[in-house]
Amino acid sequence: MKEIAEVADCSIMTVSLALRNSPKLSPQTRDRIQKIAKDLGYHPNPMVSALMTNRRQSQQTDSDVIAVLTKFDTPVQKTKNLDIFYKDLWRGLDERAKELGFRLEEFPVYFKRQAKGEELTRILKARGIRAIILLPGGGMERDFPNLEWQHFCTVAAAFHSKRTQVHRIASDHAQAMDTALAQIEALGYRRPGLAMTAFLDPSIRYAMSGRFFVWQQTMSKSCQIPLIPSKAEFITRELFTKWYQTYQPDLILSLDPMVPEWLKELPGGKQSGFVYLAKKSTDQLAGVNLRTYDVGRAAINTLARELYLNHYGLPKIPELILVQGEWEPGSSAPGLRA
Repeated sequence: MKEIAEVADCSIMTVSLALRNSPKLSPQTRDRIQKIAKDLGYHPNPMVSALMTNRRQSQQTDSDVIAVLTKFDTPVQKTKNLDIFYKDLWRGLDERAKELGFRLEEFPVYFKRQAKGEELTRILKARGIRAIILLPGGGMERDFPNLEWQHFCTVAAAFHSKRTQVHRIASDHAQAMDTALAQIEALGYRRPGLAMTAFLDPSIRYAMSGRFFVWQQTMSKSCQIPLIPSKAEFITRELFTKWYQTYQPDLILSLDPMVPEWLKELPGGKQSGFVYLAKKSTDQLAGVNLRTYDVGRAAINTLARELYLNHYGLPKIPELILVQGEWEPGSSAPGLRA
């Protein structure tokens, strides 16, 4: 570091800060010193880096806290009848965080009033919190506060806001649809319908609907069942009933867990198969388990990596890590006899 400091005409402390991507330095100064270090063939010792990072963090009261930013009207931890998706995701985050010596703390940024970026940045910095997880939910139109991101390592769990460009861990919804389609073909179904409106699935970037439409083009016209004719975000019983009675699909794929109940009340509905595209481990339905718990664990692993590497601020090239889903058979799709 002494040689780098001499060439860069700065102190050894400034070199140390630059090599740790410290937000205390301007981006121009960091880039200049890092380029000099690279030209001089400098390589950090990972064991020393980890030791020094731990010593610095141990001096900060809440350095072991991971701030989980949520966008719901009420804190996730106080929400009654919380969807199992969020329960599994939080459980994965919490268990892996504890294994690595961290603890989660929720910061509900829309509870009572919308939090301001400057205020939240000040609170997190004052407490020595440097790690952030962005949790999905709370509405696509809502975004997270614009923090001074250069002070934090930030990772998003699952899909939600498109505006905050960070590393993201999510379920592989396109692979999940691929898996479901392969299984229903093997089970003998030939006229599946996707119970979705024209609103489609923007919250997961159209990954499921897009893959289904590509597959549907390989089928004969008589097997290409259209979407439910509505632009509403959610399916209603009335919309579903009219669509089902018009097209009579032999199997329905859906993200809506209410569809099987509606099918039971329709003439011939009990003969139609059903595949749940967001199957939970507690369901008896056939479908694809998106392994949300593992998404939470992978999000903590990625955040730990970023902390270890001292990667603060928004990344120049955000990474997207996808966790593959798994087919789980169930009584709702027994297959058709030849």
